Amino acid sequence: MGTRTLKIGDYVFWCESYYDGILGKDYGKGLIIETREYDSSQGFECVMYKVYRDKYKDYYWFEQMELELVEDYNEQ
Repeated sequence: MGTRTLKIGDYVFWCESYYDGILGKDYGKGLIIETREYDSSQGFECVMYKVYRDKYKDYYWFEQMELELVEDYNEQ
């Protein structure tokens, strides 16, 4: 969703994907609390973001394409 680099402490709009990768299964806002980097099987680096989801009061891991800064989302 967003093109900015996300970091711990950012307030984001999240959009959960279906298993086939299509966005829109669920959505809400939350706070990034942790990041993890790893090498994918295709040879490029991936970053995952652990988000505290306000809607459910839980934690969930997202890829960057599923997140957008709230300030960027509100500008659209």
